[in-house]
Amino acid sequence: MIGRFAVPVMMGVLGATLGWGALLHRENRQLVRQISVLEGQISGCQARARNITKDKQSDATVADPRTYHVPERWLLPEPDAARD
Repeated sequence: MIGRFAVPVMMGVLGATLGWGALLHRENRQLVRQISVLEGQISGCQARARNITKDKQSDATVADPRTYHVPERWLLPEPDAARD
């Protein structure tokens, strides 16, 4: 009598264990994807912070903007540039 119930119970336990493993595997894949997204966002924030810091440092080197040398090539068009 116990032998008749042992096989179905073991099959049920095996099925539940495989189902639980599949569920954990799926959740793990979702978490790995989430980590990748968050790492990308963090690296973007770090790059923006670096750019802001470099900009602040370069701004600090200019004591008086009126005395800052601006090359003429920044203001005048190049001689070979197409004209409208």
